[in-house]
Amino acid sequence: MEIKLFNTSQTELLKKALDVYSQKHNAIAQNIANLENPDYQPVRTDFNAILNNKIGNSKIKTTTAKHIVASHYPSQDISGQTDQKKIDLTTEMTELAENQIRHEFVSQILGGYYEKLRMAISGK
Repeated sequence: MEIKLFNTSQTELLKKALDVYSQKHNAIAQNIANLENPDYQPVRTDFNAILNNKIGNSKIKTTTAKHIVASHYPSQDISGQTDQKKIDLTTEMTELAENQIRHEFVSQILGGYYEKLRMAISGK
């Protein structure tokens, strides 16, 4: 019997979420960098679509209508491109702040798991 301590389904999900938050951070930074470029097409990331794509056939599924839905994200395809022409700095900075909070939250959860694992191994 194999015991998974370092790569459980929960830690894998958290790692994939961190990857998605990093991608979103890069997309927002790219949008801000091209704020004054009139020919630039803003990049948008749909967290749920990207995470579902990364998770693949995960055991995590929505089972009731009360589960979180992506209603606050605009309808976009996974490639991240939208037809929006103008970049709003306030919106981009708000998304950046939200993304940073989420990234920090997931990092703390993952770090806490590994810290507890370290304490269990060392006996302290």
